[in-house]
Amino acid sequence: MGDERTKPATRFLRISEVQARTSLGRSTIYRWAAEDRFPAPVLLGGRVARWIEAEIEEWAEKWVEKSRGGSAPDATND
Repeated sequence: MGDERTKPATRFLRISEVQARTSLGRSTIYRWAAEDRFPAPVLLGGRVARWIEAEIEEWAEKWVEKSRGGSAPDATND
């Protein structure tokens, strides 16, 4: 049984933070999320969408791993 107090807090990122961390454009982020090629945003209500920091970090690590392994990830130009 896990102790919930040791679980790290979930941090939500705004689109501008996601753009800064990934160097992707806004439209690419939303398009790739719709195509299941990028983490989907969490809809917090109304028009508020945020991304989970840990999911963005994991995606970035996998992207680097694929690109350095010689097998380029499936991508399109923005």
